Amino acid sequence: SSRAVLSEADAAAEVEAFEREQQAAARRAANREEQRWHQVGDADPAMEQLSTEEHRDAADFMQQRQNQVFLMANEAMKAGDPAERDRLLDMGHRFDHAIKMHNKYAASRIISKYNPPATRDPLTIDLHELRVREAILYMEGELKRLLEQHDQGDGQLRVQVITGKGNHSMGGVARIRPQVEGWLKQRGIKHKLQNDG
Repeated sequence: SSRAVLSEADAAAEVEAFEREQQAAARRAANREEQRWHQVGDADPAMEQLSTEEHRDAADFMQQRQNQVFLMANEAMKAGDPAERDRLLDMGHRFDHAIKMHNKYAASRIISKYNPPATRDPLTIDLHELRVREAILYMEGELKRLLEQHDQGDGQLRVQVITGKGNHSMGGVARIRPQVEGWLKQRGIKHKLQNDG
């Protein structure tokens, strides 16, 4: 399939439009009570109307655009224009918020569907059915929330993270588990593997 190449002007226009939308959403969110992370704190009615797949498609689209902008930044540096490179890098980094927002919405929908709050163990983070980016964001948010809410006598918080075996991944190879392990190791969080999923 052919890939559409994003012109610099189109990329700038997309980022500016997105930033305007985000500023409007932030103003609306400022008037609402802060929600738990997986309920998406700066909820926007338009965003809530999108399906899980639409959020995933939007995150993928924004990721492609971000990658294109980073490639353009690399070309600007090769052309000897560090100011343009810095401008493009800044533009590319602004896509992060959009990507994370769509991943959070998708994750919250999937978690609510497959692991509803009424049946959820508060010290278990089940990442089944999530994509890698969604899983890491969700786990990170839940761990922060649990650390803020929970204080055991020994100062340690014991949480079970269920990654799955990767049976539904392409080729049946686990993709979430190695990323979760890497994320935990990178932050010096003690963990142990109990089984294959």
